[in-house]
Formats: sequence, structure tokens, C-alpha cells
Amino acid sequence: MAARSAQIAARYAHIPVEEVRCYLCGSDDAAILVRDPPFMVRRCRKCSLGYTSPRCRADHLASVYEQGYFENDTSEAIGYSSYARDAEAYVRTFRRKVPIIASHAAGPKLLDVGCAAGSFLVAMREAGFDPHGLELAPAMVQHARENFGLSQVHQGTLDAAPWPSNSFHVLTMFDVLEHVPDPVGVLRQAHALLRPEGVLVLQTQDLSSWLPRLVGARWHHFKQVEHIFHFNPRTLATVLERAGFRISVRTRQTAGKYFAIGDLLDRCHTVLHLPRWLLAPLQPFARRFIWVNPRDEMFVIARKAEAV
Repeated sequence: MAARSAQIAARYAHIPVEEVRCYLCGSDDAAILVRDPPFMVRRCRKCSLGYTSPRCRADHLASVYEQGYFENDTSEAIGYSSYARDAEAYVRTFRRKVPIIASHAAGPKLLDVGCAAGSFLVAMREAGFDPHGLELAPAMVQHARENFGLSQVHQGTLDAAPWPSNSFHVLTMFDVLEHVPDPVGVLRQAHALLRPEGVLVLQTQDLSSWLPRLVGARWHHFKQVEHIFHFNPRTLATVLERAGFRISVRTRQTAGKYFAIGDLLDRCHTVLHLPRWLLAPLQPFARRFIWVNPRDEMFVIARKAEAV
């Protein structure tokens, strides 16, 4: 893991770093969970928010999500090994989330923020929704349009979204909130785009779950370049409330994903320190997919509480 972290640090050495206080309460009294120079992951002793400081400077974060983020050989430390290659796994993952989302949606018009190549939009289109997407990486936008026929995927950020207020019945953010330097600000923009009866659906990691407590700094969500926040149920509720949302559903049960067995073997080696030779008999099945839910992420549905 140390070698991978050093490789990542070298790749993004051009991005300046900054030190920050706790985003929620402003305290600088924090326990250090991970030392990964030049980064450190901290947990605020006052409010329990997890955050990275030093971290990549906020005004340079967009450069992290270049093509190499979605196609690289260091996905244990950042991004994806091959998003396009694993598209089938992502579509299958999101199909399992469709029923719970559909049961809370007041209408069909949906926006997925950080939609990557559009796997979730494919699953929701199959279920009869009118899917729209927003993605920062131009290559992923092109992939969504050309390979999935998703013409309503736009490139950019939420603050420059091309839709007027009160446009959507559902707005989703899967594994997005931990990446943004101003989560409350982003959620307020989402609040404005939702209709009064609209619902917000999001998924993010849970720092209070059993796995980070067990494996410590080897937790697979400690990716210091990109994951600048680590929430728990209390801190996530606080962020949502400040943005004008009230949680209706919070569960770990729906937060699993399909993984390629080869990727799981890599993580077993990195996180659990299992030797490669012990994992070798499973290597012929590397491109098969398996449902995995270590219950270290939160799946949340929230409704608009009031205008902000």
C-alpha cells in the first residue's frame, strides 16, 4: 500500500496541498487516522467528522478526474481500474437499487450527479424513468452518449447545471459527497433542482462502521487524493439538515456492489495482507462478478424539509 500511495502522490505532485480545519464545526482538534505524506486523514474530536488535511487544494481538485482516474492500474489508491470494462457490474449493481428508489419517487424525471459513464441511468431507463446525467470527466460523458445512447448527459459541475429550479423528481449522488470540498453547498444546489415533492438519494462511506475500525489505515475508502471527507450517520445527517433535507431512509443493506473477483483479490492482498499465492487459485475467475456488501457504506433517501 505504501508503494501505491507513493506512486499516487508522485502522479499528483503538481497539485498544491492545503491544510483545513473541520468542515462542520471549525475545530482543529482531531485524531490522526492515516499518515500518508503529504496527506493525513483526521477525525474531529468535537463532531466526529472524518476529513483529509493536508489535502489537494480545492481549486485544483477537478484535475484529479482526468481519463487516468477511470482507467488506471492503481485503483486501490485512486479511481477505477477500468470503468468501461466493468460497466456490466455497475449496471447490475444499480438494478438492485431500482426498487427502493422507485418506491419513493414521486415522478419519473431523474438527475444523477457524478454519473460517470451512465450505468445508473441505464438501470433507471429500463425501469421507465426519464434519466439525465451530470459528469465532470469529458471522456465519461462521451462514453455515456456513444455506448449507452444517453444523450441527456452533460459535462460539468452542479453549480453550472443547465436545468432550472424544481426540475427533477429524483436527484442521486452515488459516491460523490466525499469528493466535494463544500458538501452543504452542493446539497443546496441539489435542493434547488428538486421539485417540492422530490427526493435525494445518495450513497457514501461510513467511518463508524466495523471495517475501518478493524483494518484501520488499510480501509479501502482511505483514498487521500479524492476522498476528502468521511461521514458517519450523525455527521451526514448534519450536512443534510444544513442543506434543507430530512432523512427518510438510511440503511447499509442496499449499499453493496458487484465486484470483479480479480479486483476483490487485489483488495484482499492490500487490505488483509493475504499472500498472492494463496489467492492464485481464484485468478481464473477474475472477470466474474460477485455481490459484496461489507456494510461500510450508507444508502440514504432524504426529502426536502424547507427552502434554504
